[in-house]
Amino acid sequence: MNQYSFLCMAMEFKGASFMTTLKSMGHRVFLLTEEEARHEPWPRESIDEIFYAPRDRDAPHNRQQLIDGTAWLMREHGIDRIVALDDFDVEDAALLREEFRLPGMGQTTARHFRDKLAMRLLAEEHDIAVPPFSPLFRRSNLQAFCDSTEGPWVIKPRSEASAKGISKVHSAQEALEVFDALGDHAYRYLIECFAPGEVFHVDALVDHGSIAYVRSSQYVDPPLAVVQGGGLFQTRMLSTRSKEARELKGLTERVMTAFGMRYSASHTEFIRDRRGKFLLLETSSRVGGAYISTMIEQATGVDLWSEWAKLEVARLAGTSYKVGPVRNDLGAITIKAVGTEHPEVLEADAKHVAYRISKPYHVGRVFVASALSELEQAQAAFAKTLLASGL
Repeated sequence: MNQYSFLCMAMEFKGASFMTTLKSMGHRVFLLTEEEARHEPWPRESIDEIFYAPRDRDAPHNRQQLIDGTAWLMREHGIDRIVALDDFDVEDAALLREEFRLPGMGQTTARHFRDKLAMRLLAEEHDIAVPPFSPLFRRSNLQAFCDSTEGPWVIKPRSEASAKGISKVHSAQEALEVFDALGDHAYRYLIECFAPGEVFHVDALVDHGSIAYVRSSQYVDPPLAVVQGGGLFQTRMLSTRSKEARELKGLTERVMTAFGMRYSASHTEFIRDRRGKFLLLETSSRVGGAYISTMIEQATGVDLWSEWAKLEVARLAGTSYKVGPVRNDLGAITIKAVGTEHPEVLEADAKHVAYRISKPYHVGRVFVASALSELEQAQAAFAKTLLASGL
């Protein structure tokens, strides 16, 4: 097999097994990150060289400097593939691919996986259901949207990850006040009807526009409620035989086709409203965060990061790709943010615990079992332990 050179981009620490897999397959690995991530535990033995560039996720940064630095790397080493490991790198990676005519997502396609307004507009074009929404370009349009829909509404950034920066408003006047406060930055946001319901996520590998591997899960509480109200972040996998999992797989494949995804990892979120209809919330061209990949690996034996690396190599080499052996256990996650840097939890019952999350100011567990009821019991027992510990 040929030796290929990969430029991996990650504003935050993630994707270690992506890089270690590439190196184990005999390829060269370069990492572009930012100065604040210098001391993270990157798998340095698997990285040929690390570059640090000042980038700002909240504002435009010097993209010409990014292009010039990549041009030097191309001249000195050559680059066959640029891969964005983090949401915040997707647009920069697309810019560099366009500039150096490398395969993969260009800038237009990349916007479909970063810009929530672009997602909704494209979904509507392809008859994929989304909550009623409106851009925040004109004050009069915002007023008209509020007058024609029923609140409450959420105003959310178009290009943020997770539930960061989302505000909930209950009246047209409140929405207009938020619009005015945003000033010249209002165009970076959108407003949509708040759709109460159950939130699901689908984590997949896409090859040649079709799903090569997929697992669906359901959040115990919507991420927005956890971010704004505190409490436990919890999710648990669905049986692949369940009606929900089958429907979510079909919907995700429709989204990938409509949005122009050819090959990548993806993390997509849907809400099932009170009528039982699934609505697209957002999608991305990355592996899911919050230890979701750990949950899937512990339950099924499939490391999404590693498999994504193998998929990228297969596309470069023109060979076929197939995910390795898969188990069919179910996994779940419970995580809580705490005020202690290294909290200690005395567990009376560690049944079904497959992985203990070690992250400063967090405590959490990944559970694995063969039945959904066992996961529910394990998560409830751990939540009770956290309460008893005062965390």
